[in-house]
Amino acid sequence: MYRYVSRMLAFSVLLGGVGQAQVQPLAITAQTINACSITTQNLDFGTYRAADPSDLRASGTFSLTCNPGVTAQLQFSGYSTRLRHGNDTLGYRLTFVRPNGSSVTPAEIPAGSSPLIVTSAIQFNGTAQVYQVNGRIPARQWNSPAGTYQETVTLTLEY
Repeated sequence: MYRYVSRMLAFSVLLGGVGQAQVQPLAITAQTINACSITTQNLDFGTYRAADPSDLRASGTFSLTCNPGVTAQLQFSGYSTRLRHGNDTLGYRLTFVRPNGSSVTPAEIPAGSSPLIVTSAIQFNGTAQVYQVNGRIPARQWNSPAGTYQETVTLTLEY
């Protein structure tokens, strides 16, 4: 009989310790907003020699990434077709190659004009769209003294 009572007491203590329970759901939410990023790889022509008979060519890239459903427009500004070293200049041209293989030549934009709209209504699906930037410095520019010539252009993605 002692064993029976002992088991009953233990069982009784376990049941007595449970008590009542409250259950309440916890809602977990997040709101996403449209977001985009631009990643660039600079275009570096290296060393230009005016005596070389051929144009100097170089390539770079930039990638555009937005979350799915974003529609954006790419603009390009600050392109003057002239690399600068102080007051000296060195002429150059750029061409963009879109992910679909078609090209855009911003060299047709006069210096100081409104930004060039490289493309309109880009539809994004969450993966990067990579554009190639091809540059060309025409040969035989004898009027440019030795030095480091540069220009900074701005890519703007409006969404």
